[in-house]
Amino acid sequence: MSDLLALVPEPLRNLARHRLRTGLTVMGITIGIFALVVLGALAEKVNVLVQGGEEYLANRIAITDKGGGHPFFGGFGLVPVTFAQQVRQVPGVACVETSINLLLDPEGGASVGMPQLISGVVVDEVQECQDEAPTPVDLTFRSGDWWREGERGVTVLGADVAQRLKARVGQEVTLRDRPFRVVGILDRTLTGPDNIAYVPLDDARELLRESRLFFSEVDLSDKVDTIFAAVREGVDGDQVARDIEARYPDIQALGPTELKEPLQTSNMVFQFIIVGVAMIALIVGGLSVINTMVMSVAERVREIGIKKAVGASDGDILREYLSEAVAIGAIGGLLGLLVGWLAVLVLNDFAREAAGGPIFLVTGRLAVGSVAFAAFLGAVAGLLPAFRASRLRPVEALRAE
Repeated sequence: MSDLLALVPEPLRNLARHRLRTGLTVMGITIGIFALVVLGALAEKVNVLVQGGEEYLANRIAITDKGGGHPFFGGFGLVPVTFAQQVRQVPGVACVETSINLLLDPEGGASVGMPQLISGVVVDEVQECQDEAPTPVDLTFRSGDWWREGERGVTVLGADVAQRLKARVGQEVTLRDRPFRVVGILDRTLTGPDNIAYVPLDDARELLRESRLFFSEVDLSDKVDTIFAAVREGVDGDQVARDIEARYPDIQALGPTELKEPLQTSNMVFQFIIVGVAMIALIVGGLSVINTMVMSVAERVREIGIKKAVGASDGDILREYLSEAVAIGAIGGLLGLLVGWLAVLVLNDFAREAAGGPIFLVTGRLAVGSVAFAAFLGAVAGLLPAFRASRLRPVEALRAE
């Protein structure tokens, strides 16, 4: 048994002398890192969504009625389909998509990053833009394909919507209280299309007519709520949007920068939350480590004197106590990471049922960063007690009881 104990590093043997005190200190750090991992996983998921959204919208312009607002976040206005032909003639525009977008859940039902939508589209326009102005976010199919021209009552589902509805190709699903047959399910893109149920444009017009009493008296046969224009490679989309608004003062053209702004704002909020959690972990965990290390130094003054008397240098004592502080931080960080990771697995199972897909993502960066932060926290908190221990004079330490 003594041979096995000899294999355990001295800092860990020292910490084991006072298991309860060390355990409580580790627990304090574990709680802080647990919160950091869970909220960090949420922020990492948002980061991935925002990055994918920025790539998808990098060459897109959204054209709506003046004052229509953001097309992805509740904005609404109507523009004539014929206006799409005029947009096609604007220099720098590669292709145009007409669409009508509605919330999948009228009462909300937002997923992380953007709400889940029903989007009425024209398949030929979508495929043209994929060919003429491709983005890093490519719409490929896990199963099935787009509907054929003239088909009605059909839908192509993004990955998260399909998961939420537990849908398969050939199955019937209900969108806004109307039945639709699933003809295709898209591969996961980790961005906007995952949260969209695509339907024929005429079906979207009918859903829009049923959604608000006002539209029951409006001829929607030649109307859409948004025209998406994709610009050619190397063309400044924001400048093209300004040119369109200058030509047509009755419409609103949102360039890539304005389209991405809500995504970036939500991401910034999450980053501030993570910084706040890190500060809490720093305060709670740091005070715990300082308390533990101060008590350890006070109890082992005579031991320090003996080590110095037999040749240990100030640096040796400093490294020993810093190693103990770092060990406390690292152990707390590893436990916090483990508990946080398990919590994320459970929370994602609930999210798949409620939101259609996982809303937490534990990345390698988050895992390594959390443990490294905990170890760094231990080192910083233990620095003062360790320095105090290293400065003890051997004679005075040996006299201590």
